[in-house]
Amino acid sequence: MNNETFGMTFQYAICIEYDIENKISIERIDKELLSTFLKSKIIRKIFRGKSKPIKSLYKTKEFTSEFISRCPHSFLLENEETFSVKTFKGNGKMFAPKVVGQAGEDTFNHFFGHLQKNEINRTNFKEFCLENISEILPIVVDYALVSDYNCWFYRKDETFSYEIIKRADLPDLTFDKSNFTFTKPTSQSWNESNNLKYKYCA
Repeated sequence: MNNETFGMTFQYAICIEYDIENKISIERIDKELLSTFLKSKIIRKIFRGKSKPIKSLYKTKEFTSEFISRCPHSFLLENEETFSVKTFKGNGKMFAPKVVGQAGEDTFNHFFGHLQKNEINRTNFKEFCLENISEILPIVVDYALVSDYNCWFYRKDETFSYEIIKRADLPDLTFDKSNFTFTKPTSQSWNESNNLKYKYCA
């Protein structure tokens, strides 16, 4: 089972648990996993003491704009706050942030274009990232935790676990450019992937 099926099944389970209409195709659901989610009672545990979900935002145009084509949230809560789900198999936490994570040129320039005078394109993209990473990263983190409540849900073997990250708890992030290093420090040496490291000084 891939992570997409895992994630869609979990969202569908939330819809079943709270009797929410949704646009999730049953073909994208793993029925055995769905049953496991519902029997585990973990969904009720996640929302215990919190506002409950009342609307699935999957495939809706709510919270979208010219530069945000898909709704970045998973659910609307009773108190009109937003709730998002990110699912992970094993201990990994790799994902593309909503909106800015896999943006086209127009969207990328909309959110990051203020960081330099010239338009950002395929030719200067790598150089832009190398030179502006300390200012890019706070924006990326901001959209990684774009919902009022962000649920990171894990499955390791047959065990489920989760953590809830509140957007209100996100601190103002600033980074010292001199503490960043790239495994490919120039645009010429950067062919495909490039690993970013940050030296944290407590």
